[in-house]
Amino acid sequence: MIIAGLSGQVGTGKTSVAYMLREKGVTVICHDEIVATSIKKGSSFYNKVVKFMGDGVLLQDGNINFRHFFDSSTQNNKEQGELWKSIRKRVIIEISKRIAIEWLKGTEILILDCPIVFDSWVKHFIDPLIVVYADPATQTKRIQQRDGLSGTEIASRISSQMALYEKAPLASTQIDNSFTIENTQKQVDALYLRLQTSSEKKTVKRKSIRIGVIIFGIFLLFLLFRLLLGFIKRIYFSIFKK
Repeated sequence: MIIAGLSGQVGTGKTSVAYMLREKGVTVICHDEIVATSIKKGSSFYNKVVKFMGDGVLLQDGNINFRHFFDSSTQNNKEQGELWKSIRKRVIIEISKRIAIEWLKGTEILILDCPIVFDSWVKHFIDPLIVVYADPATQTKRIQQRDGLSGTEIASRISSQMALYEKAPLASTQIDNSFTIENTQKQVDALYLRLQTSSEKKTVKRKSIRIGVIIFGIFLLFLLFRLLLGFIKRIYFSIFKK
């Protein structure tokens, strides 16, 4: 199974790229979706989040405003930071479970859409690492249109995340999402073809290894049979000599 990591700062269009890959039938495990589920109304963390952050973090339907929660979790508040660590541990366990399930199901290509690809054990199993980026002006404009934030708030949100210039050198694939959807789609199509090719090569390699193991197993059984036959012969002749 190929496990590819997908990352990118807020406003770069990482979610759009993940959607395009899902449209092609690729399985995507999304970090933010798991976090949102972990803090939804009725969950074990719901009351803790509301206690620390107050009713201001709630939407009209009583659920937690995920963006508000995520932005606040980056602030320098010790108790809130500990709560975020607890939630993050739960999320990592859930991601690990889902990876195991997909492996057992025989999934060929799996995308991890999450920031932990850079700072947890998961990074050791990821190849390739895909970084989505956009030019600063486009990135700022998207955040402003989507969330209605001020320039200062946008700068604060971007600076709270790992910088693109730090992520880019670690990536084996980069997707420039500064232009049209069609342009991004072409890049995703090319990426998907590469992932498919890599998956097919791994499948062939796995089959070759499997065949090699079977042949080696047969050879070992043959040797054991020869040894057993020799042992039986020795016992037989020793009995008749007597």
